[in-house]
Amino acid sequence: MHISWWLQNHFVHHGGPGFGALGFDPTQDLRQGAFDFVFDDDALRRSEEAVLAQLPDLLWAERARSGEGLPVEAFFAARCNDTPVTSEIMQCQLVRLRDEKELEIVGENGRVKPRATRLDWGDRILLPSQGLLFSRWR
Repeated sequence: MHISWWLQNHFVHHGGPGFGALGFDPTQDLRQGAFDFVFDDDALRRSEEAVLAQLPDLLWAERARSGEGLPVEAFFAARCNDTPVTSEIMQCQLVRLRDEKELEIVGENGRVKPRATRLDWGDRILLPSQGLLFSRWR
């Protein structure tokens, strides 16, 4: 997938910009995704927006299921086959949510990573025990 973003040449993705892009959603109009996704700046912006909108619900659902922090690698690996989103796009949005105090990133050594802009596969995503009162993400 990285090469499609890098070259931006002939590859076209006919799904949506976020996670679950190749799945069928009966609540959505089939014509809604009629625009080609050609890995350009507009597609990148749409992917970033879609991931940012999807991450909170996905992370809270994962926390409810597992009850603990989730490794970055496991989170991405569970979703990477049905999306044009790269790990870098996802990581940027995780960092953004971390900067907004919506989650914490903890390194493999157990230390919180309050300023890291690049995440490691072994880093864990931790959600607060309670969401923020006026959170725009939840």
